[in-house]
Amino acid sequence: MVAKHPTTFLASIDIGTNSVLLLIAQWDGQHLQPITEMFRVTRLGERFQQSGQIGEAAIRRTESVLKEYRKVIQAAGVKRIWCTATQIFRVAANGKVVAEHLGQIIGAPVTILSETAEAALTFLGALDSVKNNHATYWAIDIGGGSTEVGLGSYDQLQLTRSFPQGGVSLLETVMREEQLTTKEIEAIQNIMHQYWQQLPSKPYPIIGIGGTPTTLAALHQQLAVYNFEKIDGYRLQLHQIKEMFTHLNALPLKARRKLPGMAEGRADVILPATVVLQSFMEYVGTTELIVSARGLRYGILLWHLKENRWPVQL
Repeated sequence: MVAKHPTTFLASIDIGTNSVLLLIAQWDGQHLQPITEMFRVTRLGERFQQSGQIGEAAIRRTESVLKEYRKVIQAAGVKRIWCTATQIFRVAANGKVVAEHLGQIIGAPVTILSETAEAALTFLGALDSVKNNHATYWAIDIGGGSTEVGLGSYDQLQLTRSFPQGGVSLLETVMREEQLTTKEIEAIQNIMHQYWQQLPSKPYPIIGIGGTPTTLAALHQQLAVYNFEKIDGYRLQLHQIKEMFTHLNALPLKARRKLPGMAEGRADVILPATVVLQSFMEYVGTTELIVSARGLRYGILLWHLKENRWPVQL
């Protein structure tokens, strides 16, 4: 248990299939106040479908980012670091070895989360983005290699599911060119629908977590510079998301990269990931998305700080 002291600075690092995220936050005994947020695309899942392993080039990119993060953490005077790893580490033949190696780089153990733990902790973190977190919400996080879905409130976690498809895996297995064809869009919808059928179709509000919703929020506002306050809690309607997808899919990759609000490394994966998001909203019957700029890196801190009250096994 971390001491509840106003000057306690904590850090969490989320090492995913597509990106590595850093949060440095201050804990005042009741709330997490973000101090530093950093995001880098390292694409650990690159060519995994062909090799079954995390590649050397991707490992080197991730090492570089973690060395950068370590300097930032040390300069901030952080008292405790938690590092988590997700889908690519669960499925890659060398996942455990790579996690141990990266832990040595950052100076803290890297915990490979189970599908259930990842989904639950992601949901816990996202609930920090809404004012009434005692109401019932859906939450969806479209990662690089998996998609996590949760239903519940801060008081009761009703269900969590982790499905083994994400933006990068769909990009590499379905998408052949710079734009998605009608057949490819239908293929992604069909793949995801088989997973959605495992969920109840209930039109609760949806919280969207991770790079896809935050990038869509930034694009919709044409934010030239990432702004946490303008993104966290931003609301997008389903018809707006569909209009944005149509526009993005009509552009060549080079043009998408230059759009105000397009996060680095997102211009290709944004297309299949947005199809996943649309299909989920249509399945549960909710037409509004609440964007969360929080998620797993917040959830892991809250889980420790709240004395592990959520039913999660690390």
